[in-house]
Order: sequence, then C-alpha cells, then structure tokens
Amino acid sequence: MLLEYRCSNYKSIKDEVLFSMSASSDTEHSDKLIDFKKLKINKATAIYGANGSGKSSLLESCLFLTSLVSNKPSQPGDKILVIPHALSAIDEPTEFLIHFERKGIRYVYGISVTEDRVEKEFLYHFKVGRKAKIFDRVGEEYTFGTKYKSDLNKALSFQKENRVFLNTAANFTNNEDITNAFLFFKEDLVVNSPSFMNNWREYSFNKINKNPEFKKKVVTAFNNLGIDIKDIKTESFNIPLHDELVENIPADIK
Repeated sequence: MLLEYRCSNYKSIKDEVLFSMSASSDTEHSDKLIDFKKLKINKATAIYGANGSGKSSLLESCLFLTSLVSNKPSQPGDKILVIPHALSAIDEPTEFLIHFERKGIRYVYGISVTEDRVEKEFLYHFKVGRKAKIFDRVGEEYTFGTKYKSDLNKALSFQKENRVFLNTAANFTNNEDITNAFLFFKEDLVVNSPSFMNNWREYSFNKINKNPEFKKKVVTAFNNLGIDIKDIKTESFNIPLHDELVENIPADIK
C-alpha cells in the first residue's frame, strides 16, 4: 500500500513534489478510510490541475522508479535512463522518496541518481514505531543495520556504482525485509496510463493466472457488461522480429 511519494528533478518537475495518501482531519467519511497503525489512509486520491502542470510527469516518475528498482541490474558502463528537468544543472541528481506498507510493515525507501551513477540510496523500516536502518548508501560507501550485515555484505560483492542496491540485495539474499521491499515495486506499485508504457497488463495477467478469486471477479465484471463468458485464460509469447529491422536495437528493447 502506497503511503507517500516524493520526487524532484524529473522531466517537468524541478522542485520536490509530494503525493500523499494520508487523510485530512475531516471525520465526515472516516468509515471509508484504512487504519494503518496510527495513520488514516485514503483508499483513493485524485491528482488534478491545469494542462502542463506536471500530472503526467509525476506518474511517469513513479513508473521510472518501479522500473529502476525492479528491472534486471545494469551492466558496467550502462547509463541510467533518467530524464532530469531541462533547467537543472548537468550533475544535479534526480531524487525519489517513497513510504509504503507491505505485509503490515511500513518501509521508507529513497534513491538519488544521475545518468552515470547512484548518488544515494537507503531503506528503513518502522516495525516498532521508530525508524530502523536496513541499509544506507552514499556513493560507494555502505552502512547496514546490525541484523542485516551478514546478508548484505554478501550482496555487496555483486554491486556496481550504476546498480540499484535494493535490486542487487533482493537477488543475492533471502532476507524477508529486502524481499518485501523489492516486491512492492515489482508487484504492488502499478502505474497505468495510455500515454506511456506500463506494467498493468503483465500485472493483470499474472493475477488472473495465479489468483482464482481475482479471475472470478474479472469474469463477473465482463458478465456485468453483457459479455457472456464462463472463464478466461491468458498467455504470453514472443513474436520473432525481422533481423534487418532490429539489427542495431539493444537486446533489452527487442
């Protein structure tokens, strides 16, 4: 569950913007809120504003963050495909900070990147009401919470300056908190918009295939629209591309 999201220096967003799911002090519809520890969380929140005010950039920044964390690790020499604000200094990093809940635990994750490297990165949890360190990174200097040192020191040998450490740690440790945080970006944080590529289709297909109750709801939704189906099945497959058309396209894009 998303609690709060901040970003700065991304596309049309220069100064930090904040998106929060926290409810106001108004108690009129308190029965519609989610109680999470001492927080009151809205089930839905709208973003609105004039054309060109940055709504799409905010969504795209969130999509970029999910891809940055959950895609396969960068190779040495790869650029981080971040798009900073046009008026920012050439070496000014793009920054993201996100509070979220998964399996009843609140986490906060932050990352600061340029196209060449990860400048800063950290992950904390709030299991007992106060912030506790999982890891903190400044450039290539890392510090780990006491109970995470053993696992994270093993993952450190696979790390590069342009790699997201949360991704590396999730792939080379079996720590529950690391896995929880990583899967929030990979499975829970879904960005859907017709204006740019998104992971909504893959998420929906996966839920239909693995969750019978979710599939039942999808079938019911179709039935309610007058589409008389009894079941639904999804399948993904690769279509070969003509070599002459994609000769110079990187393998990931193919």
